Amino acid sequence: MAPSHRNSHEKGYEIKIDLIDNYYKITKDYKLEDDGSMFFFHVFPEDLDNLPKNRKKYKFSNSDVKGEKQVTFKDKDTFYFGKKQLPDYKIKSIHFGHFQPKGEKYYEKRIMVNE
Repeated sequence: MAPSHRNSHEKGYEIKIDLIDNYYKITKDYKLEDDGSMFFFHVFPEDLDNLPKNRKKYKFSNSDVKGEKQVTFKDKDTFYFGKKQLPDYKIKSIHFGHFQPKGEKYYEKRIMVNE
């Protein structure tokens, strides 16, 4: 049985995916070049019929989110993060990363949910 929570910390990114409560959160230490960047988050369902008609040709739902600066009062550190709800259907895989629109891709990762 696949784990219901996926946590990863690599290359300065902390990724939390909760398949029970259906959300994800990506945090990283803020750098000036992060301004205007975005996180892409593509969810591939086990059954393509769960996707809206306009997303079926891509075979994934698109949950891109613009990053935001957040300051934690506990440590006074600044973070850059993306957070969003996951869809309710069974998920086959998730492909996500951090990029500058029309520019550099800083980080990407794919997770196979049922492995």
